Amino acid sequence: GKEELDHALLGGDVDAAHVVHMALEAWAREFAYVARCFLARPEWEGVQRILVGGGMPQTVHGGLAMRRVQQLLRDARAGVELDVLPHDPDEAG
Repeated sequence: GKEELDHALLGGDVDAAHVVHMALEAWAREFAYVARCFLARPEWEGVQRILVGGGMPQTVHGGLAMRRVQQLLRDARAGVELDVLPHDPDEAG
């Protein structure tokens, strides 16, 4: 669960933290790739922000992953920022 992933990052087990970091890196690269694919479509021309929600950005591991995605998009000069939905995921819809 989310708490277990956060604990793995902060709990002192270096091997567990490394595994979580590697998984977050892979996830962030995939997210950035998908975002770039959408941004290449004519329908997405002019998009400046992508809103992210679902509860993940509010966790330690989710915040780390979102910052990594943002950096990857900046490095790719994608011209888009990520923004976090400030509402509870169950009430955001």
